[in-house]
Amino acid sequence: MKLSPTYLEYCTVGKEIWRTVAPLICFHIVEKHYPDRVMRQFGMQQHIPLDVNTDEKLHSIDLRGQGQKNWEHSHAPHIELWQNRREHIASADPQTISLAQIRELAKPESENRREYIASADPQVGLIDENDEYMKWYRRITRRFISPMGALIDAMTSSLVRIRELGY
Repeated sequence: MKLSPTYLEYCTVGKEIWRTVAPLICFHIVEKHYPDRVMRQFGMQQHIPLDVNTDEKLHSIDLRGQGQKNWEHSHAPHIELWQNRREHIASADPQTISLAQIRELAKPESENRREYIASADPQVGLIDENDEYMKWYRRITRRFISPMGALIDAMTSSLVRIRELGY
């Protein structure tokens, strides 16, 4: 199936905000959007993401008895972040922010938490197995859901190593 140029344009409308680091808001629901955690989806190198501070108050909202609540007033700080979303775009452009500054912003008590533009270099090809991100990913991820899956992975990895040795 060949896609028409009009269809392709329709699919990319709004792409300038796909990578915004901002809250997504729908009435009483506020969900933080962290595209810097999935930079590969945007063709960029993935770095080890900062910890996410999930606001427990936002996830424990009970709508019972709140039919007349003014959500615009209640979520004013989140709405302000959304209105400034174009200032917080995860990009492939070089960023002049140090790792120390990023760590400071990542602290839960920081008022400016994640108030930075995440950046990364373009991703070319596959991520190297020994890349810092891949080491971190393997350490924190439950990679197998069964002993058989782990066994198959170990066998496949061993065969690849044998092949690389030239046997």
